[in-house]
Amino acid sequence: MIRALIRPYTVALAAGVLALTSACTMKSQEPPPLAGPSEFDLSISLAASPDQLQQDGASQSLITVTARDANSAPARNLTLRAAMSVQGTLMDFGSLSARNIVTGSDGRATVVYTAPPSAAIATDPFTIVDIVVTPSGSDFSNTTSRLVSIRLYPQGIVVPGQDLEPAFTVDPTGPSENQTVLFDASTSKGSIAIYDWRFGDGGRASGPRATHAYTRADTYVATLTVTDPYGRTASASKSITVGAGVNPTAAFDFSPTAPLPSQQIFFNASASRGAPGRTIVSYAWDFGDGSTGSGPTPTHSYATAAGYRVTLVVTDDAGRTGVVTQNVTIGDDSPKAAFDFAPATPAPNQSIAFNGSTSTAVTGRTIVSYTWNWGDGTPAGSGIAPNHSYPTAGTRNVTLTVVDNAGKSGSITKPVTVQ
Repeated sequence: MIRALIRPYTVALAAGVLALTSACTMKSQEPPPLAGPSEFDLSISLAASPDQLQQDGASQSLITVTARDANSAPARNLTLRAAMSVQGTLMDFGSLSARNIVTGSDGRATVVYTAPPSAAIATDPFTIVDIVVTPSGSDFSNTTSRLVSIRLYPQGIVVPGQDLEPAFTVDPTGPSENQTVLFDASTSKGSIAIYDWRFGDGGRASGPRATHAYTRADTYVATLTVTDPYGRTASASKSITVGAGVNPTAAFDFSPTAPLPSQQIFFNASASRGAPGRTIVSYAWDFGDGSTGSGPTPTHSYATAAGYRVTLVVTDDAGRTGVVTQNVTIGDDSPKAAFDFAPATPAPNQSIAFNGSTSTAVTGRTIVSYTWNWGDGTPAGSGIAPNHSYPTAGTRNVTLTVVDNAGKSGSITKPVTVQ
């Protein structure tokens, strides 16, 4: 219990001080020059930790004095006197580690109070001891005391808050980036009114259970502070190592598997998978011909026959990515020219029957023209099955060129030997 108030000394205390003053003989002397901070506009606050002690002759409380000047800056080198008071009367009820303390560069000074032993027979359930701190100024009559109170409990009486045992579990114990972590303080003991969580990355929460996700791989110290109805607190901490997140897996297939120029190709990335607890939120496609796409099931066509590298990048809800690349070969959609002839070894001036009926076009197209180059300088022939003869022996290269209804052409050349 902290009482941050200003209370004057009792009349008895003042009388004691006056009596002490009148009993001393001092030579007249010049007052010393002013040094240290002025007592005017001083802001002095006290805190006791803990503010409840067992009266056992050993329990201790740390008294922290914080002094600031009119500009709220730390009041350095401020000398203060510390004393103990019970029910407004100065007395040594317990002990102080020091009677005179000086603030440091941060405007703080500390002193340790040790509780006295319990009386053989405790008549009161508790005693309140005030720790009184007074600035040591040049003019004692203008000094103002500040105090903080400590409640003492006789031996055999449990000090509220001393039964606090904060504890918590973490699930999972080794989380990954952006993975939701459950913090559970249900195993804590004591009369707990407030649960305060600090996750070590700036995040905070309250309540007996909390969830949190760490966005970066690192080691963090999570701290649970519990507070009882009397304002007493206790804390417990755990170190949590957050690992790098698992990337999603990108995968796709396409149909048809042997596409042709200008043919629509259906891409399907439904086989892609996010890491456990993650979902894929975007699909980015690079079709390898300067075109891009998005979504899990885009379509695309290529203008010319060639091999293309198609890349898929998937991104999950944690911002992690997965990549996969496949080769897509666009076949030649030109018709295939083919022919036979008979006889296989014709004689001079013998009619040779040529047949281009085995020529083929790609699915959905038909061959609309057949052009024959006889290889002897004579006019070209046409038709699917023309005849031709050679007047003299020798070998000629015969070429058949076929054209389909899409304007695509294909050729083949064979030697014909006349004997």
